[in-house]
Parts: sequence; C-alpha cells; structure tokens
Amino acid sequence: MGQVYYPTARDQLFQVDFAKAELFCDKSIGFESSRPDTDTLTSAKSLEWKGILFNYMGNMEQAVFLNEEALNLRQAIFDSSAKEIAYNINSLGSIYTDLGDVQKGEKAYRDAFRIFKL
Repeated sequence: MGQVYYPTARDQLFQVDFAKAELFCDKSIGFESSRPDTDTLTSAKSLEWKGILFNYMGNMEQAVFLNEEALNLRQAIFDSSAKEIAYNINSLGSIYTDLGDVQKGEKAYRDAFRIFKL
C-alpha cells in the first residue's frame, strides 16, 4: 500500500493540494512503518516527497530533516553511485538553495550530477 500512497501524494503536490499530499505521505509512511517487512525504498521516497511538500509549504527545517532521513535510508540499501541516491541529493540541493544556502545547494547539485553521469 505504501507504494500506492506516495505516488498519489506526489500527484496531489503537483496539483497544489498540500493537505491531500501530506495526508497521502503520512499514510505511506505510517503503512510502511507498521509493516514487519518494511519496504525501505518506499519509506525513503515517502519521506523525500513529504520533505519536498514541506519545502513548498515553507517549512524548511522539516524539509531538510525529512530529506536527510530519506537519504540515510537510501544509503543503507544502495551504494553511493546509485541513481536513487542522486535523486535524493538533488532534492536536498533544491531545498538548500530555497533556504538561501546557494553554496550548499550547488554542492548537492554537483554531487547528484556526478552520480547521474556514472
């Protein structure tokens, strides 16, 4: 079910329905955390999308926290050259840039681009 909820959350975010996006992110996170055999990648994607949502809503502290948590989960299951790692680093670059930390944002973008080129 978690794999159904986070794409729905993403779709709601693109439709600028933040309340529904947050609801579906929370459903995905809750579902995965309650399972004995948690799908770590789905959990990471759900956290990342909730972080992106919080970025759009202006809750930057939570946006950074959730995206860093998502990155930690991805790093636990993928090697450092995996595209899944790059997606998350790219999201962090966007958040850092929106926070006004252009230097940290640019570093994240460069790191993500380096992985995408592999």
